Amino acid sequence: MVARRLPAQVDPTTCGIAALAVVAARTGALPGYLGAGRDHHLRVQQRLHSLAARTVLPWPQAWGTSPWALASLAGGATGYAHHLLPWGEGTLRATEEALASGRDVFLYVGGRETPVSSGADSVWGSVSRSVGGFVRGLLRGPATDPGVPTSGPAASSRPAGAGPVATDGSGIWHRLGPRAAELVGQWGLDLVPRHVVALLAGGRHAGAFTVFEPSSGMVTEVPRTVFQGSAPLPGAPFGHWSRPLFAVVPRP
Repeated sequence: MVARRLPAQVDPTTCGIAALAVVAARTGALPGYLGAGRDHHLRVQQRLHSLAARTVLPWPQAWGTSPWALASLAGGATGYAHHLLPWGEGTLRATEEALASGRDVFLYVGGRETPVSSGADSVWGSVSRSVGGFVRGLLRGPATDPGVPTSGPAASSRPAGAGPVATDGSGIWHRLGPRAAELVGQWGLDLVPRHVVALLAGGRHAGAFTVFEPSSGMVTEVPRTVFQGSAPLPGAPFGHWSRPLFAVVPRP
């Protein structure tokens, strides 16, 4: 039986690390973590976050946890190789197979309230076309005042998303300034990974996913249908981000 609350992330950049720590604790790799106090959670998450920033490729801690570091560290904790898969029907099936075999899955989410195409090919084609222009544009202009896009779905009245690049302006885009905000809006805010949740094996109901959301520490069951079609994800269980982007899936 899955608890209703698990240790939450200790700062805005450790959503992936908090998810990793919970998964590692469930496998026995972090004994005592789930029942410990916040000071222990802080020390563990800081240690893992520092390790993740140096794993595979260097990655700024302010940007959260890179998917390749998460995959590598999760593999070490669980004994299963983890693979990064763009979201689509094939990844949904691989996720369900892993969960049915007792293996937890990490899900990177993002997006605004207005869905883009649900096809993985079109999403990741847009990513590859967008990244170069985003980086070139960012280098052309200095960052000065804080800011995020002020029009369109990203500026709606929905709750601010959790994660290292939250829409409330507390994340990395806020620190980079209005030029970054403008370019993110232009080159694919919908497609930037914003938050990490864990899909936990051992759920109580068939046809449902058990989601650990690190910013709140809450564990919620959501129906499989939330991943079908192009409707936005249902708010709080996914940190108030609207779409799955890719998964880090264990394979035997």
